[in-house]
Amino acid sequence: MSPYDPQNSQLDRFQVKNLWRDILKILNLEKGILFTIYALTVRPGETINQFLFEDRSKLTKPFPFLLLTVTIITFLTVNFIDLEGAFMAGTNVSELEQDPAKAKYFEALGGMFIQGYNIIQLLSVPFLAMAGYLMFKSHRYNYAEHVVIAAYLTGMLASWYVIGFPLAYWNYMIFSVILTLLFGVYCTIVYIRVFNEPLGEGIPKGIAVQVIYYISFFLVMIAFMMAIAFYLVVKIKGEGG
Repeated sequence: MSPYDPQNSQLDRFQVKNLWRDILKILNLEKGILFTIYALTVRPGETINQFLFEDRSKLTKPFPFLLLTVTIITFLTVNFIDLEGAFMAGTNVSELEQDPAKAKYFEALGGMFIQGYNIIQLLSVPFLAMAGYLMFKSHRYNYAEHVVIAAYLTGMLASWYVIGFPLAYWNYMIFSVILTLLFGVYCTIVYIRVFNEPLGEGIPKGIAVQVIYYISFFLVMIAFMMAIAFYLVVKIKGEGG
């Protein structure tokens, strides 16, 4: 027999409703990350403007939201998706087997990409913010406010990635195309609603934001990858010599 008598407890007894309330607090369904995802899905423009100018108590802050979602997708991608295979695509396996230095180069390049996958996701935010700032400058939102918008947009993209991950696991390329198209539509809708633009003006501007964003970001990423590739070539040749 238990030495404690529940009827004489000095604390409030646990009830099912109390347990449920504790679960809600942990998941933060009432005003945390899941509420943020819901609000940014059903009323993104109103939600972002309220956070910027009226009430910041209900939503998860943009960068904790972004960091959490990006951390989750990085974990899923690194552990379950063959990213190294992307670097090996189009290469001759037998040629790599005959050229250890080249094989070592591709292995090192893939490894560095995997290690920096989450950093790459985070670095995209300033580029999206700059594109939005340039196209919607007449609305007088400053660059920092556009960074908030871009952080929420990228966090939502990461959230969809988590939700649709089974498809990514099945076919990463198809999933990436679908996700990119979905993100393009979503971004355009969000910018139209945030700035209350008429469709005839908002759609071209929304598309232009993404064109500027993708071109500028990928140009920088190409330069960055070329610099890494050059560094690895020099390093591997030095080790071989």
